[in-house]
Amino acid sequence: MVLGNVVNSKSAVESMGGIYTNLEFSPLEILEDETVKEIEATILEYSEIEKKYYYSSNYLSLNGEEIYCSIYQSPEMIPAVTKGRAPKYDNEIVITDILADELDLKMGDKVTVSHKDKKETYMITGFFQAINDTGRCFTMTLEGAKRLGQANIYYYGFQLADSEKAKKAADALNETYKEILEAEAIDESPLDETITLAIDAMKAVIYIFSVLFALVVVHMVCTKAFLRERIDIGIYKSLGFTSNNLQMQFAVRFLIVALIGSAIGTILCAAFSGKLLSRLLRLMGISNLLVTFTPGTFLIPIVLICVCFFVFSYVASRKMKQVEIKELVAE
Repeated sequence: MVLGNVVNSKSAVESMGGIYTNLEFSPLEILEDETVKEIEATILEYSEIEKKYYYSSNYLSLNGEEIYCSIYQSPEMIPAVTKGRAPKYDNEIVITDILADELDLKMGDKVTVSHKDKKETYMITGFFQAINDTGRCFTMTLEGAKRLGQANIYYYGFQLADSEKAKKAADALNETYKEILEAEAIDESPLDETITLAIDAMKAVIYIFSVLFALVVVHMVCTKAFLRERIDIGIYKSLGFTSNNLQMQFAVRFLIVALIGSAIGTILCAAFSGKLLSRLLRLMGISNLLVTFTPGTFLIPIVLICVCFFVFSYVASRKMKQVEIKELVAE
């Protein structure tokens, strides 16, 4: 449920370095600033622009290592800065925690970044988070990239206030500027569909195994409990309890245990799930996962497990109907 919340949470995805856009275009040629302003004006005819992402990327050499670099036109566009600050000047960069650990770097260190025959010195002003190249990357501003001969923007993305107008805005851009760009309205989710499907499949597997676990445990415990409490069951029947009464009582005992376990699990989940998932997802480049909780995060699993324990224990205790008082008299 926590992973599902991450996929569906805008703030959580942005904290991982993802960006939400519902309109984007790729230029067919290098665009002048005035042209970009005209394009923005066309988009504004359909919706307000909440955020705009103008960037490009390339592999640059950082201290002799070929590293993926994202180049943003403006510092405020750089997402998921977790420590320090985004680069303000043309001699500053930010790197990921994973890259810092790998290259033994820290904030304030100076590094050498090179591309082809150009080489410049930059200072690390902070850490950010991104899933590009499994978190092994860094970023700088366009002004900083120009020092290495990287002066072009290849991606323009917009987050519109009215997402329903994205298609109309894209059609208008393609009609008005068909010679210089190709625009399209896109799904707001920045995660690849395969990642979403994988997480949904994982949730399904976990739920299935949870139900099977409840079934097996209840069956094993009920079998032993029935053997140990056979005489007690007979005594209860002699006092007027029916089999249904005893089955219900037996199921309530399991329900209470399930509720206690759910309470403990909820506390552990709230306290440690963020740290645990951050460690597990570090291989994907996510070192600081923003965990979001909703009522459904806890209620859905709790209800499922408690219902399973109650129903399975009620059904498994049907052997109580086989106990008759005359058996106890004979014994």
